[in-house]
Amino acid sequence: MALSFDGVDDVVNHGDIAAMDGASALTYGGWVRQTVLDTNTALIHKFLDNASRGTGLQILATDAKKIRGFVDPGTGNGIGDSTNTVLVANTWQHIMMVFDGAGAVNADRLKIYVDGSSVALTYIGTIPATTPSNTAVFKTQGSNDVMSIGQLYAGHIKAWTAALTAAEVRQEMHSYRPIRRANLIVWSDYNDGVRARDYSGTGNHGTVTGALTTGGPPQIPHPERFIAQKHRHGGLGLWGHRVLVK
Repeated sequence: MALSFDGVDDVVNHGDIAAMDGASALTYGGWVRQTVLDTNTALIHKFLDNASRGTGLQILATDAKKIRGFVDPGTGNGIGDSTNTVLVANTWQHIMMVFDGAGAVNADRLKIYVDGSSVALTYIGTIPATTPSNTAVFKTQGSNDVMSIGQLYAGHIKAWTAALTAAEVRQEMHSYRPIRRANLIVWSDYNDGVRARDYSGTGNHGTVTGALTTGGPPQIPHPERFIAQKHRHGGLGLWGHRVLVK
């Protein structure tokens, strides 16, 4: 299951998560589907508008079917734009942003993965060594004056105060439950109506305004089901993939 947003004022608010402020590493994202590929649509973010100079974190859908990662300390910098078109209308896509402040260059500090594959990025300014601190809330859909005009679907939102590897990103894409439990700060499957409960153990539950429960992204097997299928299909998962857990 997932949540359906009307593109006007629906939102899931997970509150001001302190662990996301001043973090030296952070990964977050989930499954999203847009009925219309809008311009400047904030998908998942913790962003504080400050006279049109924002501070915070965003996964943003831009024009020309591109995606933007945003770790802006308030200078209009800290941005990574996809160089190629990667978004597809009316299609479930797994989008995840990985921030690693210890990276030597921008390409090491900010990465975006779409459907498990790293996206080539063009950078604006310098990606900072830590995430900006603000009082904004972490939420799905809607961001002050940045709002979708099309319908958005979202589900299985996860976040860690760690920089996941490419292999870990692919594992999380194919797993209902988080494979990586260390540093997990949000795991909300958007499968329980208006509660958007967080099952990470950190208590970052979401408050749903307007969004409705709907059919979810592609079937994501539980890790336990991968194990069961290992013996039934000679080590292959439910989709014919090799099992991701031992």
